[in-house]
Amino acid sequence: MSETDLLEQALQLPPSSRASLVEKIVESIAADIDPAVERAHLDEIKLRRQKAASDSGCIVSGDEVLEQARALLRK
Repeated sequence: MSETDLLEQALQLPPSSRASLVEKIVESIAADIDPAVERAHLDEIKLRRQKAASDSGCIVSGDEVLEQARALLRK
């Protein structure tokens, strides 16, 4: 069975079944993640949270980011 066939069948499931299927797939992928990579990722998240907590000037809202990106694209 191809990925396309599998996807078509999965999309016919009720939303709760699709959500359950997605959770199981994500869990299977997460089991393959290198623990060192996951630790580095969590450490980076911790550092960024600490920086954000100590320097509110470093936080930029999503709307502001989009506005800045659009302005750069217009140039």
